Amino acid sequence: MSRTYGLNWDLTKSIKLDFNSSASAVIDEPVGRIDTKEERDSIKTNLLHFGRLNNYRHTWNATYNIPLNKIPLTDWISANVRYGADFGWTSSGLYRDTASGKIGLNPFANTIQNSQTIQLNGNFTFTTLYNKVPFLKKINQQGQRPPSKGNTLKPKGSSDSLKVGKNAGDEISSINPVLKGLGNLIMMVKTGSLTYSQTNGMSLPGFRPKPEFMGQDWSYQGQGPAPNLGFVLGSQNDIRPEAVKKQWMTLDTSLSSFYSRNHQENLNGRLTVEPIKSFKIEISANRSYTLTHSEFFRANANGVYNTYSPTESGNFSISYFTWNTAFVKDDKTYSNTNWTNFLAYRSEASALLAGRNPNYVSGNDTVVGYKNGYGPSQSEVLTTAFLSAYSGKQPSNSFLDRFPQIPKPNWRITYDGLSKLPFLQNVLQSFNLSHGYRSIYSVNTFSQNLLYLPNDGYSFRRDTIGNFIPHYDFQQITISEQLSPLIGLDMTWKNSLQTRFEIRRDRTLTLAYSNIQVTEVRGVEYVIGFGYKIKKVRFPIRIGPKPTRSDLSLRADINLRNNTTILRKAIEGTNQPSAGSRTLGMKFSADYPISDRFNIRAFYEFNSNNPFVSSSYPTSNTNAGLSVRFTLAQ
Repeated sequence: MSRTYGLNWDLTKSIKLDFNSSASAVIDEPVGRIDTKEERDSIKTNLLHFGRLNNYRHTWNATYNIPLNKIPLTDWISANVRYGADFGWTSSGLYRDTASGKIGLNPFANTIQNSQTIQLNGNFTFTTLYNKVPFLKKINQQGQRPPSKGNTLKPKGSSDSLKVGKNAGDEISSINPVLKGLGNLIMMVKTGSLTYSQTNGMSLPGFRPKPEFMGQDWSYQGQGPAPNLGFVLGSQNDIRPEAVKKQWMTLDTSLSSFYSRNHQENLNGRLTVEPIKSFKIEISANRSYTLTHSEFFRANANGVYNTYSPTESGNFSISYFTWNTAFVKDDKTYSNTNWTNFLAYRSEASALLAGRNPNYVSGNDTVVGYKNGYGPSQSEVLTTAFLSAYSGKQPSNSFLDRFPQIPKPNWRITYDGLSKLPFLQNVLQSFNLSHGYRSIYSVNTFSQNLLYLPNDGYSFRRDTIGNFIPHYDFQQITISEQLSPLIGLDMTWKNSLQTRFEIRRDRTLTLAYSNIQVTEVRGVEYVIGFGYKIKKVRFPIRIGPKPTRSDLSLRADINLRNNTTILRKAIEGTNQPSAGSRTLGMKFSADYPISDRFNIRAFYEFNSNNPFVSSSYPTSNTNAGLSVRFTLAQ
């Protein structure tokens, strides 16, 4: 049995509230056949009470549109802030006592959880800002004027108004071309957006009260509402002291569910830049961070609540910049300058990390070139050297943070102005150039190091080989880079021919800490595409009283891709190719729509895979045929 409620309330034009809740219940029945009046009455009673609640959830959302666009100085900004709260209560189900055989409430009690989300959105229209400067406004007005097409008849009206309009046009057209170009360069940033959100939540098992209204048990054991108003509205204050004091928690010593707290941050930014007409650059940056704290919280045999086995884990990703090393080539031994820099930078990273740790004791260095506590295999040393080497920069303090705060820019560039050149207008309908770059540094999973002991905010305890134990233990980190495309051309000719050519590159770098190994996977792909439409082709088989004529669409796509995987091992000092292949793909198709609902398609597809290593075998696949599609839906 389910119940759902909802309420939307526009408190003002700028403030909007909404509330939604849902509850589900179970109609319990006596065990066995229902053949007595008492058993039938118990079912009726359960129905009248809407069953036994086993799940309840509600969400609150409040959105405030910040009136910046109402203020003349900031009318180029539109922003809003949203607060969201989520509360959930889940029953642990019924429990059969093994001694008496009776069914009753589970001693593990119930689980409550809540979350709180704060989100800020901002959009920036820089053209509105530029128009506040009279000179820049004139340049924008000239750019928005439609081109004149010969002489036009003067409309009937006041001669004074015509004179004013003429003078205004002369004033705009009289802008010096150099000053106009400088003004357009100043105004190249067109639009922008920024979104930041933070979500916090907690989950508490062993909670005995059950909700009656709005998520609250309003008079549990005569001690007021349980949990409390703040918790059901998303408050992240620790509720456990109050829960213990007011006896909301179960006393079962075998409670095995985690008490957990979650924290998540997301940042996304975007800018649109147009330095010259038809040349657009979209710049993006993003960062994501998630952290989960878990522990057992339960009573002991004396009824005293304690914390057991606390731990933290999470993941992280941020837009990064590794363009400087994207085109470095391997030598005959499959090594390259990126790898040799990584090995060499470990010594510099060791000195930087030791310099900021007050627990470092100078004069006790045992490994040549490294500070004690930060040897060549220490994880923070490896991370700093890895990020520095594959960013193409010397180690510095900016690479010491394993969770960088400021994302680096990625971009996508498009230019469609070539088809407007006079000598190309007669042959090309459109000509688009494109380029895209994206690089992401990510920590797939990290967890709290149980042996970590801080002093003055830095690592103090050391492991068995004398290295400082960091706060978080990384299994591996990854840099994923795509140039998709490195260069792309897309042309549509006047004769309906379409041609496309792209070069794509990608690279994935994975640093494994257990054996100090970097796995580098590289790929280069060439794509060629053709399309042509033959108009009004007569279908050879007559369907109906008149011959069928329709457009025949032909398409061909060819791609050639080389993949290489190289294992770079620091301890062994080797660079070894472990996998790789050359893949060739060809696709040809012809589409002929007989009607809006009936389509015939002939196709041919070929794929071949030739491995670079002897442990794999070459393969090829061919797929060809004829497909007929008939659509019944309107």
